[in-house]
Amino acid sequence: MKKGEKTKNLILAQSLQLFSKNGFSGTSVRDLSSSVGLRESAIYNHFSSKKAILTEIVEKFGRSTAGLNLLDDELINMLNKPQKFMQTFSEKLLRKWSDIEEIHFFNLVLKENGTEINGIKISVNSLLEDAQKVWVMIFTEMINHKFIKKGNPEIFANEFIAPLFFIRMKFLLDEDNIDLKSAIKQANEHSEFFWESVKR
Repeated sequence: MKKGEKTKNLILAQSLQLFSKNGFSGTSVRDLSSSVGLRESAIYNHFSSKKAILTEIVEKFGRSTAGLNLLDDELINMLNKPQKFMQTFSEKLLRKWSDIEEIHFFNLVLKENGTEINGIKISVNSLLEDAQKVWVMIFTEMINHKFIKKGNPEIFANEFIAPLFFIRMKFLLDEDNIDLKSAIKQANEHSEFFWESVKR
C-alpha cells in the first residue's frame, strides 16, 4: 500500500471512530488531525472537506453492512437447506457486525439518524432497507424453488431481519462489551423459530 493511501485510510478510520463518539458536528478537523498526528493542511491533501470524509465513510460501509458481499458460493449452495442457510448467514453477518469499524459505523448512524449531508441521508431505515433487499431476493429464490412455503418475501424478510438488528443493538453496540457468543446463540434460536413458520 502506498504511503498516501495508507494515510488516507488512517484518516478515514480515525474519523469514523471520532464521528461515532462525538457525532459529525461535534468533531472538528482539528480533532481529526490531532488523532491522526497530522497538520490540518495534511488532511486537506486527501479530502476536500469534513463532509467529503463522511461521504466516503458512508459509501464504504453503508451498503456492505447489509451483508450482500457475504453471499459466497458456499452460502448459495445452502439455499436448498433454508434453516442451515439462515443460521450460517446470520452468524457470518453477526461476525461482520462485531468488527470494530462496523460497530463505529452503526453508532455513527444512530447518532446522525435522519441527517442529510451532501445529498446522502444517514438513517437506520436505510440500513434496514438495504438488508431487506438482500433477504427479499433470498426468500424469493427459496419460494421459487419450493424450499419454503409460499408467502410474501417482503414480509418474510422483515420478520427475519428485525430480530437480527435487535440482537445487534443488544450485544454488538458497545466496543468494550462485545458479546458475539450470546448474539450468535440468540440468532440461531431466532432462525429455528422462524424456520418453523416458513417450512413446507
